[in-house]
Amino acid sequence: MTSRLDHLKNSILSAEPRLCIERARIYTRVYQENEHLPIVRKRALALRKTLEESGIYINDEELIVGNTASRARSAAIFPEYAVNWLFKEIDSIDDRPAESYAATDEMKAEIKDLCAWWKSRTLQDRAMENFDPVLKAINESGIVHAEGNMTAGDGHIAANMRRVLDLGIGGYATYVKSKNDALDLPFTKTSRNDNSTSACSTSSPDSRPGFADTKPSHGTRLQPAGNRAAKPNSKRLPGTARPSRIRHRPASERHYNSLASYSSLFR
Repeated sequence: MTSRLDHLKNSILSAEPRLCIERARIYTRVYQENEHLPIVRKRALALRKTLEESGIYINDEELIVGNTASRARSAAIFPEYAVNWLFKEIDSIDDRPAESYAATDEMKAEIKDLCAWWKSRTLQDRAMENFDPVLKAINESGIVHAEGNMTAGDGHIAANMRRVLDLGIGGYATYVKSKNDALDLPFTKTSRNDNSTSACSTSSPDSRPGFADTKPSHGTRLQPAGNRAAKPNSKRLPGTARPSRIRHRPASERHYNSLASYSSLFR
């Protein structure tokens, strides 16, 4: 192990595990202010505001920077997934035998206030509402338990990061726009596809003035990685279907298959 990696390892292991409320504050505010929007667009707005407003830290000797929390070894809170467990564990979360996180009394009180709004609005709540009696009984038996799928994001719905790295963030925005422009639906402006591409555009740096000039506290300038636009005449973008599979289908067929093709944006 190099001295740089040894330094980074020790700096992380020596940091006290703590809770971070920044993300929970931002997501709660954005969801409260935009209850009328489809869920996919609320998620995009919340991501955008989180990227704009979260604190930025860069530790010495780090080459890859960025985190979901405001400091090293801190745990961000995801209230949109589930809050029941927080009400049960928040008062003793700094004294658990495993995975304990430091939190002041003020932090605990604020977390309770934020989570109170999320009751009946979380992913877990929606999943439970959609259980039929048989599935609900199976879940409650504990033999087959779906808690993890209902309270956290799963890897198989993660973004296609290779495509993001290949195209750069600006190139990815161009890719999303090309997909949106290719739609030929009579109800595009209200379709699920349009909501999906609008969400991608909302969280794109091209829609956030000054993104390239965002500065962390110590003054080092952050730039979007790559920012390479896709070539206008390229036959195939990395990781995408061949253009002929979409472009030459009749409109009626595209109507029924467009959602499936757009799902590739998030794979």
